[in-house]
Amino acid sequence: MDATKLVSIDGLRSTKVKRSKDAEKNAVYGGARSPDDSYISNTHKENLCLEYVQNFRSNFVRLFPDRKELYLTAKNEFKVEKFVCTTIRPTQLQFRELYDLNKCAEFVAHFLDYEPLENAVEPPSTLPSSTQVLDWGVGDSFDFATLLASFLLGAGYDAYVVHGYAPKYICECDQSQTVCPLVTDVSDEAGAKDEGEKNPQDVGDDEIAETKSSDNDDALDADEEAPPSEEKKDDLLDAPSGEYKLKTHGAIESKFLMSAAEADSKDDPGVGGAPISKAFTPQPIRWDSDDEDEKQVEENEAASSDPLYGKRVHCWVLVRGGKRGVPEMLFVEPSTARIYPVSESPYQGIEAVWNAKNYWVNMQTDKDLVGHSFDFGNNDLWEFVFIDSGPIALVEKEQGERSMMDMLNDPIVDEEKESNEEEEEKGEEVEEVDDILDIPESWVNKLKIDRSKYNVRYPPHGQKVVLYKKAKLELFAESFHDQGMVSRFTLFKDVARTVVKESVETFINRRDKLVKRIRKPLERMVHESFDPGRPSSLKYLVEWAGKRREMYFYVNARLDGLLCREEDVGKKIVEKFEGRGDKLTYRSIAVKESLESGNSTFVLPGGAHSPDLVVLKMTEKYERNDEKDASEDVAKRTFYVRENKVRTQYHYAKSCITRNTINHDKERSAEDVGDQLEVVRDAEKECLSEARRAQNETADLLTTRKHEEQEIIIDQPVFETASSRRDEERKVQEILEEQEQGDKRQLDYLTPFLMNINPKDLTREDAMKVKENCLKALKDRLLERANIIQNRLNEENKELAKYQAAFQRNQRDNDPDAEEQFEKECSEAMFRIQILEQRLVQHEESALKKYKDMDNKLVADPRLSVLRHG
Repeated sequence: MDATKLVSIDGLRSTKVKRSKDAEKNAVYGGARSPDDSYISNTHKENLCLEYVQNFRSNFVRLFPDRKELYLTAKNEFKVEKFVCTTIRPTQLQFRELYDLNKCAEFVAHFLDYEPLENAVEPPSTLPSSTQVLDWGVGDSFDFATLLASFLLGAGYDAYVVHGYAPKYICECDQSQTVCPLVTDVSDEAGAKDEGEKNPQDVGDDEIAETKSSDNDDALDADEEAPPSEEKKDDLLDAPSGEYKLKTHGAIESKFLMSAAEADSKDDPGVGGAPISKAFTPQPIRWDSDDEDEKQVEENEAASSDPLYGKRVHCWVLVRGGKRGVPEMLFVEPSTARIYPVSESPYQGIEAVWNAKNYWVNMQTDKDLVGHSFDFGNNDLWEFVFIDSGPIALVEKEQGERSMMDMLNDPIVDEEKESNEEEEEKGEEVEEVDDILDIPESWVNKLKIDRSKYNVRYPPHGQKVVLYKKAKLELFAESFHDQGMVSRFTLFKDVARTVVKESVETFINRRDKLVKRIRKPLERMVHESFDPGRPSSLKYLVEWAGKRREMYFYVNARLDGLLCREEDVGKKIVEKFEGRGDKLTYRSIAVKESLESGNSTFVLPGGAHSPDLVVLKMTEKYERNDEKDASEDVAKRTFYVRENKVRTQYHYAKSCITRNTINHDKERSAEDVGDQLEVVRDAEKECLSEARRAQNETADLLTTRKHEEQEIIIDQPVFETASSRRDEERKVQEILEEQEQGDKRQLDYLTPFLMNINPKDLTREDAMKVKENCLKALKDRLLERANIIQNRLNEENKELAKYQAAFQRNQRDNDPDAEEQFEKECSEAMFRIQILEQRLVQHEESALKKYKDMDNKLVADPRLSVLRHG
């Protein structure tokens, strides 16, 4: 097999030659869209530019015979020779998203299908316009780079097209052996924890992690006085994963030394540093390169004796720092949207760089790409084709000095002519800039993308799949997936991509406000994230099937200040609060899935398919209330339900190391402890009541989530809703105007009424009869059309009445979904009724005019002239 014939990872070969022939044929014989003159011919200035560039090429070959021929010109899709710089068309599109470097690169990479070059070691013979590339929907690396550079220049970036050399996997757009940029660390060693050692409480959100920093209720109970011995054992144990382990507090550490170490680590990033997060969620998208991984890929290519290693031609984009907040030189790979710092890029060499203003030849071929300078004003490093209208053009030469630019732009050396020119120009300045040929404007029309095509994003079917090392990324256009999904990232444990380790799904426009779902099948864990606006203000829902459940809320949107609710199924329930007026911050309920022991009064509902939960112990914590004395301000109250005891602990007073603690025994008489026992009993009832309410709320929330997943509803964006309504109105108009089309197809309105009558022998009585029959037929037709509209209006009103009757029945049956469905159906019915009513009014107004116009037309008809003369 010829090594120069490439195939992309998607199995595509270069078809540019065939497509260009088809475009040329359409230009010659005429097609659906005739090309502009700039596409099929050159202006006088362009011909001068080509002559100038050809002279530059000839002299460059003469001076540097060992260098490869420069890619200065190429034929466009209509076989017209064009200077490559003029093929770039800086354009700013109307889509705000494409104003950003990352988003723009992603759009180009996904909007077009990538095909490799026809010859792996030569640039393409055809460089079509970007308008044609967008129309084709497919292109090679030169097409991708030209299009991306056009968009970036239009958005204000300092962008350039780079012609150079790249490894095979980049030239073939093969990312199957590279790390997905959505993953910060894919290697198994970096993951470094067995599945069984994973603590289900290690939730990967900083906000979630903060909620776990509060004091542990059980640990505090262990240091306090006295529940029974069994309870002490429970208080010392922490078993979120179902296994009992003794909690270790570790050695006491100095906060001063810790803060000093943290300050040292900030001064020296190489020392210390922040601990590695245990987050299970992928970090935000970072389009950084994984140097070790890509270097390994290149080493593997070299080791496999790739016959074209280091010779494969490729094209990409350079973005120089300084504009639009770009801090440094960056390389952008248009086929994958990856962004590399120049010092960390996988590219192997550069021949030339160009943009819409000039073309620069790289003279640093003896240097490694890492050591390249991109100072295009340095003539020792970069040779330019056109002289800029700046200081470079007015540089004063010393006597006898001759720059390389002069030698490249001069014709073939003529000794006599050269000597004469040296005598004439000796000691003089370069000619004025006005006499220097500047680069022509781009011959490409302004680039345009219809909003409908832009919304597809991944033509032609609105979806795309990209394979990475141990990972797969599925992308969907907005509103194309029936679940509202826009991306699904799957991380696998094996290279063959058979065992799913983690899956991250992203959603948009869902009625239930779901925006992200993370699944870990091996751990039986599901993490869901929601936007604000849900009932109960749910923010996160994390579940380990049958073991643990965590719910986090938008606390500012809740009246009770609930921040999170954590539940070890069948064992313990913990709630945390913020900003409550009663200063409550924490509530925990120890439970047991059995009715064999304990007071049956203290029972929580267990759910539809779960046993009831017997309450063993309840604990509440309060923050300090400055309006009360510390000795009267409750800090913690623990209800030992099985022992009928209550312990109340108060806050520490200022400068005190002890606090008041009162133990109540509910079996004793109230006189022993005064009125405080009644207060404690009321607090216990209130705590149990709140626990039951929270349990019922949780059950309703889980039931609602199950129902939402069974019937997923997608809300269309506003502009799509308006568009669909316009389409529906258009259809109604077409149906109502079907009868009018019959009138337009009639060739002679009098023909049906003049049958069996000779117009030449038409008497006044016959003419009057013809006129009356014609007007009567028109009147009947207008009445018939009015009846059609009225009948359809009556049908819509009947349907609306049915909706209202059904809604009233559902209300009696307490159907929770009836109101939402009723509002939707009523909205659609009222819209149709409004259209029909407007149409009926318009028809009544136009009917009189049509009748009058027909009467005048009959009187003026020459075949009925007897009516005028009689």
